[in-house]
Amino acid sequence: MRKVTALLVGCLLVVSSAQAGRVDHVAVGHDKGVYQVAVSSWIALPQAELVELLTDYEKVSAANEAIKEVTILPSPAEGVTRLAATLEVCVWFYCKKLKQVQDMTLVSAGFLEAKMLPEQSDYKFGEASWHMIAEHEGTRLMFNVAVEPDFWVPPLIGPVVIKRKMREEAVETVEGIEALAQHDG
Repeated sequence: MRKVTALLVGCLLVVSSAQAGRVDHVAVGHDKGVYQVAVSSWIALPQAELVELLTDYEKVSAANEAIKEVTILPSPAEGVTRLAATLEVCVWFYCKKLKQVQDMTLVSAGFLEAKMLPEQSDYKFGEASWHMIAEHEGTRLMFNVAVEPDFWVPPLIGPVVIKRKMREEAVETVEGIEALAQHDG
């Protein structure tokens, strides 16, 4: 599924400034309709700057062309940012617009999490976490996402296609965020 990992506003957000960051590991899984992605990357950006970029939701959405629109909605609670995003997801010649509404919470200086609101989204379930740990002269970013689409996925080929696209999108999003960081740097 084209651009599924754009989930959660830029979903797999990784950044670099002077030196290119790197994706060290991407794992994609599927179990009972839920797709998971785990990414480990090193980013040539201090942790505080990475947090600042990842929480500038409108700006960081430019890192992935699947994200067509991001709107910041009224906050449901202190410290929570509610986002609505419209994505265009394409597989081969078929494209579908998807809606996501999620609550983003900066739990600590190095931990950001997102929980999707299924009743307002085209997903039955969705959550993600970004762990940012200072490492050498940059930051180790470990990203995990789990989503369950609320639309029909062809049973035989669907999971294979979605898993492949999620892996591709992990790397593409890293490159997009690196470009944003270099533009600002």
